[in-house]
Amino acid sequence: MHVLYTINAALPGKHYDVPPQDLVKDLFESWNAKANEKERKEVLSSFMKKNVKINKVDESMIITAIVAPPAAMVVKRTGQTLPQLKLMKSVPDVVFVPSFTVVALIAVKIARMLFMKKTIPPPPPKEEQPQEEQIIIKINMQLAIIVKSVELCITELFSHLNVFLVL
Repeated sequence: MHVLYTINAALPGKHYDVPPQDLVKDLFESWNAKANEKERKEVLSSFMKKNVKINKVDESMIITAIVAPPAAMVVKRTGQTLPQLKLMKSVPDVVFVPSFTVVALIAVKIARMLFMKKTIPPPPPKEEQPQEEQIIIKINMQLAIIVKSVELCITELFSHLNVFLVL
């Protein structure tokens, strides 16, 4: 679930930052305790106003959107000279540049979310695990998110380009 949220939040467009899972559980309990439909709506709307925020565009996204198209052209011209990437000549600039820009924006947003720790916090670990194991579990979860994000970006790029790398 956390990986899907991270991928969805990284895609260009309007997104909301999701509150932690324990707050959502508390909301559900208080919402479920209300019998009147009007009171339930009030509880839900107050929770949404307090805890759900719009994920805003920052300077890194704007800079990436400006720099990515010229960088895409440089990458394409450089890639055309490599024998392994001869198929890149057949991909029109109209397809390559926007695809490269979108992948660059996704990568920047994922990196920013990971460094700013804006991913959904995982459920609290069991109390019986030592602190070192908890840290290792958190690091493994973050690495799994990064690996999946990079795999998705690479897959998306090459599916648009229809290019197979020969290593």
